[in-house]
Amino acid sequence: MTLTGTIVQMKEQFYFQNSLKGMLYLTKINQTILYRIWRIASLVIFLFGIVFWSIFFFVPGQNKPLNEGMPIWLWTLVANPIGAVFGYFGKSRLGLIGNIVMAFSIFPMIFIASVHEYILHVFFGKGKP
Repeated sequence: MTLTGTIVQMKEQFYFQNSLKGMLYLTKINQTILYRIWRIASLVIFLFGIVFWSIFFFVPGQNKPLNEGMPIWLWTLVANPIGAVFGYFGKSRLGLIGNIVMAFSIFPMIFIASVHEYILHVFFGKGKP
């Protein structure tokens, strides 16, 4: 092999190695962007869970039983487990834990709503018995 052939081979090998490094760098950037998208989606769903509970407690007429339609708080049981999966994919502890807490918050929230109804009925004569 001649000297120029060796130099050409070395150049080709150098360009190939640098292109691999560039591709790995782009892959790392794409992976970071995907993690950010999963994190943002998880946090948005977490905020939707908070909004659903806020509407349930503060907007009159949303406290409907299941046979009259789907109450808005029921969406926390649908959306927040999906948000927890998004938090897991995005490696976001806040998204994962927050969505799990919001998904299981139905039990204390229903207790609070029942106590609220009872207090309104006993002290003010309003609401259901």
